[in-house]
Amino acid sequence: MPIPWLLALLVLTLLRLWAAATLPLSADEAYYWTWSHALAPGYLDHPPMVALWMRVGAWLAGEDALGLRLLGPLSAAAGSVLLARAAGLLLPGAGVPAAALFNGTLLLGVGAVTMTPDTPLVFFWTLALWALAQLLASGDGRWWLAVGAAAGLALDSKYTGGFLGIGIVLWLGWVPALRRWFFSPWLWAGGALALALFAPVLAWNAGHGWVSLLKQGGRTSDWDPGGALRHLGELLAGQAGLATPLVLLLLAAGIWTAARRAWRRDPAWSLLAALTLPGLAVFVQHAVGDRVQANWP
Repeated sequence: MPIPWLLALLVLTLLRLWAAATLPLSADEAYYWTWSHALAPGYLDHPPMVALWMRVGAWLAGEDALGLRLLGPLSAAAGSVLLARAAGLLLPGAGVPAAALFNGTLLLGVGAVTMTPDTPLVFFWTLALWALAQLLASGDGRWWLAVGAAAGLALDSKYTGGFLGIGIVLWLGWVPALRRWFFSPWLWAGGALALALFAPVLAWNAGHGWVSLLKQGGRTSDWDPGGALRHLGELLAGQAGLATPLVLLLLAAGIWTAARRAWRRDPAWSLLAALTLPGLAVFVQHAVGDRVQANWP
């Protein structure tokens, strides 16, 4: 990667660490901080990764704002490099622009200096994308182990990490040249690894009446057609705010391009479409029945 780009990322990371150390904790962060003092495989609202990251950060840098948020700026930096590498493998020449656009969003600007379940989710999702890009470029089935590990850890961060698995299955089924992986032991080993990493969360839910999964998954049954236009407008406005309007336009163009080229079974574009469209469809469906918080997608 170009040295000037890495230097700019270093400066940005230092600024994010400074902001993480000086800004007071939000109410949500204080809530997750209490979780970090009672580590468990699950909680009412989310899986446990945010609490674990806070505990690790506090162990490394002390139990203050910087310590509790430490892994946020660091994971944003590492994720930016992974995203650049993934984009460069999937679409040559797209690496640095993709990472630069990502760092230009309010989502990462705020998310990199606060600690919420979205923080580890974004990192592990990006790690999975990088591993999938390596798999596609090399054809080496052992990359499925890295994909499975990243997917399992994404699920341990937030339940929307499940869209990774859904997207991967759709991708493999849609592109004829990739269907051979369904017969590869490496794919199944990666899937087993993802399930093993998520198993403690499932066990916790089973022991608590599936309360967390029902709380998060139950929203899909809401139905309020009278408020649909308002909710859809709020969804669009929220995405424009977190992505910034210009980046949102570029994202929309990218999704449209991915969908068109996926129709031709292009492996790289099909992957991007498969990891995007199912979640988009679910959140649009949910907006028909209730408000969608801007950070959920």
